[in-house]
Amino acid sequence: MAAQLDATADGLGKYIIERTKDVWDTSGAPYMLSWISPELQTKGILYKTIIGPQTLKQFAALFENGVTPDNLSALIDSRLYELRKRQSPKRDSEYSTTYIVDDGGKYFEYGKERHSRLECSPPLHMPLCAVAGRYRFGRQLDADRHFNMSLANGLISGTLPDCHDAPNVRKPCSHINMFPNDFMP
Repeated sequence: MAAQLDATADGLGKYIIERTKDVWDTSGAPYMLSWISPELQTKGILYKTIIGPQTLKQFAALFENGVTPDNLSALIDSRLYELRKRQSPKRDSEYSTTYIVDDGGKYFEYGKERHSRLECSPPLHMPLCAVAGRYRFGRQLDADRHFNMSLANGLISGTLPDCHDAPNVRKPCSHINMFPNDFMP
C-alpha cells in the first residue's frame, strides 16, 4: 500500500507510521529515519516546513508506544502537567530557587556555575555519553553546565548510577554535580 501524505504534523505522523508498517511487512526490515527526508522531497515536501525546528528523530519519537497524531496534543499536555507538578522550592530554605524533584526526593537545579566539564571521551565513554550529556528535552545544553542535585535539607550521599549504570559512591556533601547523562565529576 502506498503511503499518502497530508502536509501537516498529523499527516506526517500518519505517514511515518504507515511507511514503517509497509516497509516491515514487505521486507522484514525497519524503516530508517534517514529515508524520510528524501522520500518527502520526491513528493515536493520539506519536512522542516511541517515540524519546524524539531528533528525527525524527536518528531518520530512522539509516536512510539502507541502515540497517534489524534492523541498527540493531549499527551504533550499531560507530560508537561506532570513535569510542572515536580517543580518546587525547598521549604526550609531562604532561597526562592525552583527545583525539579524526582521520585526519590532529590532536588535538581540547572546550575549556572562553570567549574566542571562533561567527560565523555573514549575509551571510558561511549558516543551516546556525549549525546546524552549535551541534549535533553529536545534542546542542546551547554557542555560546561551541570545540574546541582541535593536533598530538601541536610547532606546528600549514597551510591548513584553513572552514565554507564556503574555504581558511583558519594560521601555526604551539600550537593552533587551531575551532568545530563548522569556523569558525576
